Amino acid sequence: MPGMKTKKLSKKEQLCIKCRKCCEKVGVYTDPAIYEISEKEVVLFYQARGATVTKSDDELFIVFDLPCPHLSKTGCAIYKSRPTICRIYSGLHEFGDDCLWSTLTKKRVASKKTDVNRAAS
Repeated sequence: MPGMKTKKLSKKEQLCIKCRKCCEKVGVYTDPAIYEISEKEVVLFYQARGATVTKSDDELFIVFDLPCPHLSKTGCAIYKSRPTICRIYSGLHEFGDDCLWSTLTKKRVASKKTDVNRAAS
């Protein structure tokens, strides 16, 4: 709308919209001990359904290609009114370096190291 002010997106929001990893995939943790079959059989079960399975500590992380129904070619069709979970969710734990937010963390760590080195000089 003409004359209407729009909020400028933060760097984090821009990366979120660009990445879409959390919008294209669904990741869940499961404890293989709850099944009455071996861990290997649990992994094979999910892999046979197209999931990617990785082990994290004593849990399995299962990722399904299951896009959000609000994901469009240009990003989230309901970004401004997206659910709270979408607003607070961080893919860093689940997707690590595949989540573009990780670039912010690396920049912050590199910046802190530079600040420490300058202070020590």
